[in-house]
Amino acid sequence: MRIEGRDVVAVLKTTWREMGEDKVSVYAAQMAYAFFFSLFPLLLFFAALFSLVADKQTVQSWFDTRLASALPGDVAFADAAYSAGRAALLGAALAAGDPALLAASAGDRLHEPYRAANAPHLVAIRADLPRGALGAALSGSGPTVVVWAERDRAGEVAVELAERYPEHEILHLPVATAGAGPA
Repeated sequence: MRIEGRDVVAVLKTTWREMGEDKVSVYAAQMAYAFFFSLFPLLLFFAALFSLVADKQTVQSWFDTRLASALPGDVAFADAAYSAGRAALLGAALAAGDPALLAASAGDRLHEPYRAANAPHLVAIRADLPRGALGAALSGSGPTVVVWAERDRAGEVAVELAERYPEHEILHLPVATAGAGPA
């Protein structure tokens, strides 16, 4: 199987090997663990704080409606498969250092459609990518948008975005080549 002239099996094998060498699963587990155990106390703190000014039913109702309205209750299999495929393609693109695969990986059907209102410039940026940009994605729940660019054109992309959106701060950030944690 080939995608845009690339042997998918070879790319996936290389990605799997490099993920093992780079201890990606260890770092992912560390990040998930730290995120979960920092998020839960924060929610407890807000719930306790909120309960000082409201009754139990109001607090529970407020959290239920906010959390439930962020994402749909059911997701179509095709959307889940599409997004999982794009996530795998992103890993393969980063492992292979392949800009074309990176551009093909930009896409999500699980959370972006429901959070697009929080990032009003995402659609416009995707519709008219700056020269040298490979793709754009929602960062977190918005309004931040990440624009992936060719390494040697990233500065030009940042300048063009700053000209288009002078009211926003445009950061030209390098991709980290080393993960957080023990070396």
